[in-house]
Amino acid sequence: MSRKFQLFLAAIAVLCAVPAQAAPVAVELRAERAELTTSDDVYVRFTVRNLGRRAQDLLLWNTPFGADIDSDLFVVTRDGAPVAYLGALAKRGAPAAEDFARLPPGRSVSGRVELTSLYDMSQPGSYEISYRGAVRDLVPSETGLAMMPSNTVRIDVTGDARPSDAEFMKAMAEQAAVASLSYTRCTATQQTGVAEAVGAASAYADEARIVLAGGATGPRFMTWFKSASNLSAAANNFFKIDEAFDTKPVVVDCGCKKQYYAYVYPNQPYKIYVCRAFWTAPVRGTDSRGGTLIHEMSHFDVVANTDDIAYGQAACKNLTAAQAINNADTHEYYAENTPVQAN
Repeated sequence: MSRKFQLFLAAIAVLCAVPAQAAPVAVELRAERAELTTSDDVYVRFTVRNLGRRAQDLLLWNTPFGADIDSDLFVVTRDGAPVAYLGALAKRGAPAAEDFARLPPGRSVSGRVELTSLYDMSQPGSYEISYRGAVRDLVPSETGLAMMPSNTVRIDVTGDARPSDAEFMKAMAEQAAVASLSYTRCTATQQTGVAEAVGAASAYADEARIVLAGGATGPRFMTWFKSASNLSAAANNFFKIDEAFDTKPVVVDCGCKKQYYAYVYPNQPYKIYVCRAFWTAPVRGTDSRGGTLIHEMSHFDVVANTDDIAYGQAACKNLTAAQAINNADTHEYYAENTPVQAN
């Protein structure tokens, strides 16, 4: 173990004994807007200033400056009562060199932090937000480890209450599943986008279910499912997809920062993780948000148990009948029906 890391661990041990005024680094919060509605995303500006005479090594885990925010960095209250933290809590090993950022003396670093996806701010009220003071210098200063508590900012939120992520998850644990749509780590804006996509997916699934139940095996069906022998299976798959959107507790998680569209755990219905490509896709049409949700819903074991045999329209058109009925993108493209083909 390096001498530098030993000092870091020793600093953690004396954390509570260090007076806050000894901090060589200051944290300041500033609300972008002091008055908002429940349909707005809440942003604060997070600034760290080095007030000391030497460089400070900031542990990025405890700042909003890393790749993802996956720890409870702020104290957020509504009308004096703590609100639930909705983000991730990560278990990590020892910090590596890349987990620190050096802040030269006299310099500052600032970032914009969106809080709606991290804390339950779904209800109107008076919110107070402060930083927990967890930014740490790697090496203790002369007076001990520096804690960096921030100022407190106040934001007044008005409007109608939104569905609460925290209350939904609690209800899910206490009662049998019912038809619903809820969100995890989604901003207010993202929730609106997801709701539009779910509406499109539900409409796609309903239309496909009706067409297939009618026995249609025209150009649209043959392009994607290849053989009339797949009619019964395709009809059953879309019946279950439609049923899932209409009757199951669908949860959409917006926290993924990866480049692909979305992902699920097939044995964990009905939670869908949407990623970066999802947000740039159209609501309807080829490779749309609505179609993406059809794709992902088909993956669940209790729905259609599809696989990812091929991606893209060209590749899907070249599948065999046996492959097509088990392919998620095939179900998506059939539902999207773009360009339009006769049933």
